[in-house]
Amino acid sequence: MPPSKTTCQKRRPRIGALAAFCMVGMLAPSVPAHVISIVHGTALVFPDRIDVELTVNAEDFVHYYGASAAQGDSRSDAAIERAAVRHADHLFEHFIIRDVDGERLSGRVVSFDTIPVEAASTENGSRHSRIVYLLEYSLTAPPRYLSFQQTLGSGDAGLPSQLYLDVRTEDNEESTALRLTSGGNVETLKLHWPNGARSGDRSEIVGPLEELKSIATRVEIDDAGTRVLIDLPVPLLETFLPVRRTGRDFLESSEHLAAQRAIEEFLHGRLPMQINGRHVEPHATSLNFLDLEPDGAANSARRQRRSAWTTRVRVVQSYPTLSMPQAIELQWTLFNPLVLEVQAVIACGHRESIHRLSTYDPILRWTSAASGVVARSLR
Repeated sequence: MPPSKTTCQKRRPRIGALAAFCMVGMLAPSVPAHVISIVHGTALVFPDRIDVELTVNAEDFVHYYGASAAQGDSRSDAAIERAAVRHADHLFEHFIIRDVDGERLSGRVVSFDTIPVEAASTENGSRHSRIVYLLEYSLTAPPRYLSFQQTLGSGDAGLPSQLYLDVRTEDNEESTALRLTSGGNVETLKLHWPNGARSGDRSEIVGPLEELKSIATRVEIDDAGTRVLIDLPVPLLETFLPVRRTGRDFLESSEHLAAQRAIEEFLHGRLPMQINGRHVEPHATSLNFLDLEPDGAANSARRQRRSAWTTRVRVVQSYPTLSMPQAIELQWTLFNPLVLEVQAVIACGHRESIHRLSTYDPILRWTSAASGVVARSLR
């Protein structure tokens, strides 16, 4: 459910030497401003809420609201406040936190404050101020996973942005740094909360989860044949094949079957396999959608739909043989400007090896002789 907007409260401003700006309708010559917005923030996670502080340069208002900077003119308190109030809604709409099920957290803008930057000036002599916003998001339980995203500057503003966010829990000084771009990338963190039975146990953050940011494959070899497991995060899958759905953020249960058929058709023939020098086709292919907690307790709502941002598609292709293969060769073709490298793990017996596949080296080769593996079953 989208967060409910509330009117933000203005803390008593500390406005001193502010940026030399004027809003639309104020007569002043415009000056060039930066072409990218840099926002810094912190997120402090409690068991029942998340406190977020975001710091925005007032110069961003030149792009967002048609303001212009005038050298030598002082910015009125009222003009700064009007822009800051208006920008609060934009921040709240385009800074997004989601829970383990992909649902957007509800919250509110608590306050904002205008902070002058003392003795800091641009080349044309105009000084800058910063606007610090405090946002609060409510939680019903200590979160196991949190996903962060921002699309600031989207729409008419046309201002690319980067948000540098430090996330930590209430009782741990170590933070996790995230970089969120206006392209809408999602960073997902796993959180561990103290167990009351263990003294000294503290909350901690694990992540960002790399399995949601890259494609991975695993090749399992035994004397029953070869299996190729491929994990495709939906956001990366869609750089090859759009997954049809009615909503941007979710894949409904009714859409799973159509997506499965489209993915299977797309993958057919795209990963040529040779076993013992002969080209082979998989005898069986399975496809499953994985949640963040695929083996955990899932309620009915989670089974009905999945988050498009944190779901992975696992494809398993099976190549049965009468005995352990002596050699395999897998050619990887799923590359594009966003997927330049894929990690492949070969598992045979108790041995595992990691290989990096790229556009320069797209073929995965394995031989039993080179691996020193004795034929045995893994079953």
